[in-house]
Amino acid sequence: MLHRTRPLPAILLFAVLISACTSEPPPKAPVQSTPSSAVELGPGEQQAIADSYGRTGGNLDIDPDILALCPKVKAPVFGDDPSRVRRDFEQALISIAECMQTGRMKDKTVVLVGHAEGRGDADYRLALGGRRADSVRYALVRLDVPEDRIHVSSSDEIEAAGRIVDASKQERRVDVKLAGP
Repeated sequence: MLHRTRPLPAILLFAVLISACTSEPPPKAPVQSTPSSAVELGPGEQQAIADSYGRTGGNLDIDPDILALCPKVKAPVFGDDPSRVRRDFEQALISIAECMQTGRMKDKTVVLVGHAEGRGDADYRLALGGRRADSVRYALVRLDVPEDRIHVSSSDEIEAAGRIVDASKQERRVDVKLAGP
């Protein structure tokens, strides 16, 4: 006796597979925002921050007076995770810009002092420090800080040499200070 295959189970399986392929995909889980993503940055702002990070190595030394006026501002903390330094650097610039626009520094001016490691002659170090400070200035301007409230300077001082193991990391920085009264 021959059994005829009943097509019903095969048809049902086919129908389930077809309906699974034609239905809309499930909604994606919401993206967890990190502190640095609290502000939506355009490509120009992202590039300015990336360039500034590249020139400074993410090393900002932020004046204690700024930290007191703007509690959201946190200086980048160096460690073993370069991506964290980059996020901290970005968040520090964003927080400084926000504080200069709507916070307790909205009527203040900052001075950015670029530093260079001890290689080359004094003119070279001054120019390099100036480029580093200018890259931070450009990033702040892209974050809508008025350009006339940011002064750029450079220092030829080699203050860290001999005091720490990797002096070049400390010398390759930009100091962010409040301008005088």
